[in-house]
Amino acid sequence: MADRIVLCPNPLRDPALGYTLHASELLKASGKEVSICPVLPLGKDTGIPADVQFAPLDEAVRGASLLVSLGGDGTFLRASRAVIGSDVPILGVNLGHIGFLTELEANQLDRLVSAADGQYELEKRMMLDVELIRNGKVVYSDQALNDAVVRGKVSTVRIRVEGDGARIMEFSGDGLIVSTPTGATAYSMAAGGPLVEPTAMNLILTPICAHDLSVRSFVLDAERHLTIRPEYRTDKHVLLSVDGDSAVEILAGDEVRVCRSNYSTLLAHVRTKSFYDVAFEKLSLQGAGSGITA
Repeated sequence: MADRIVLCPNPLRDPALGYTLHASELLKASGKEVSICPVLPLGKDTGIPADVQFAPLDEAVRGASLLVSLGGDGTFLRASRAVIGSDVPILGVNLGHIGFLTELEANQLDRLVSAADGQYELEKRMMLDVELIRNGKVVYSDQALNDAVVRGKVSTVRIRVEGDGARIMEFSGDGLIVSTPTGATAYSMAAGGPLVEPTAMNLILTPICAHDLSVRSFVLDAERHLTIRPEYRTDKHVLLSVDGDSAVEILAGDEVRVCRSNYSTLLAHVRTKSFYDVAFEKLSLQGAGSGITA
């Protein structure tokens, strides 16, 4: 049986799925079986040929040898959820703006064939387990490849953070980001957090617009167990979001617990550039030439 490659396009980034269908043709010509699983619902009048068939992502990924996301970093994060708990590596094709998590650009689709043949290096990236505790019970849980964010909906919020029961920080501000090393180049960096090699094992705490000059980012041991307690006030709303997904409201007395997950994400690494080269190219004015477009 042919190896099955799962293509996960973002229809907003790949109108009419032109890049996706081209990638499918290349892979099928090399003897691969291909399943196409859009990460977002298709709209009307998409221009996609009527004979194109789609498969449910959770079913297609079973027994697959590689998952390919086609879009930006958000597409990559959505697609990566499908491979949690499996040994299926994920490879990203950048059809977005920065595309820090992606390995290939749109003009490099031919390299998918060699990747589908197993010509890549595996990179293991740590993930986070995130739980929302209410009255001693878990009312929401998720895994994060990038980050978990606790933030005020409109106004500032006071937050206390503990690591294994010891106070780490307490401040008022817009919120707090708990990031993996992979997520250190995303929201955490934009909020003033440090860059961390993505294969490292750390928890990164980055306050968002803290109203305290003494509050700074912390880089913690990966085995630290964090407890985050936002102060509750009836005139303020506090939210929790994981990897930029839909936010969940945090109520009075709730606490958020974050720790290193037993799950990890496997990335298929095909580019020859180092992490530092990519960081300068995608995240700095010097490397990007004309700056970064959001």
